Amino acid sequence: MRLTLSTKPDTRSHQIDGVLPAWLGNVSSLTVLDVSGNMFSGEIPGQIGNLVRLEEFRPANNSLTGSVPVEIRNCKVLRVLDLEGNRLSGQLPLFLGDLRGLTDLSPGGFWGNGEEAREAINFGGDFGGGDR
Repeated sequence: MRLTLSTKPDTRSHQIDGVLPAWLGNVSSLTVLDVSGNMFSGEIPGQIGNLVRLEEFRPANNSLTGSVPVEIRNCKVLRVLDLEGNRLSGQLPLFLGDLRGLTDLSPGGFWGNGEEAREAINFGGDFGGGDR
């Protein structure tokens, strides 16, 4: 049996629980990964950085913990990153400023480096959320 995934699978609000599977990083055709409104827990896997075609990553409104993996900086065409409604910790990662195409960032509950991060991630987009 062969599993085929769309480039934009609809996984929003299906009450899926567990951890975000690391194998998602092997689905190189993904352009949109919207897992919002589920019950995912644990950390965002570093393998997310393998998704070099990823334009939108929306893990909002789950129970994700930890920080944003540095590997996400490999997602050079990422435009939307919605982290709201999770239990992510630490400071807003400054390396997000390396993602020059990022125009819609909903950072969630990061603390600490607010103004410094806003300046470093000065992409002229919607800092704090935007249209879905």
